[in-house]
Amino acid sequence: MQSHEARPGLVVRVHKSYRKPEFEGMLGTIKRCYGDAEYPAVDVQLEGGRLELFWFHQVERVEERRPAV
Repeated sequence: MQSHEARPGLVVRVHKSYRKPEFEGMLGTIKRCYGDAEYPAVDVQLEGGRLELFWFHQVERVEERRPAV
């Protein structure tokens, strides 16, 4: 994910190389952004409701699937 993509409402996945194995691969939604626009930190509400703080490079954007028409 690029720093400028970080915004509330974006669905993300925690990178598999994250330092806390219990969060690796989890999906969540960005709730709030902090810091500089070039290097933001983001609050992510993970599956199960837990809120965790990540640097933007520790998560990746998840492309939302849309139903076929």
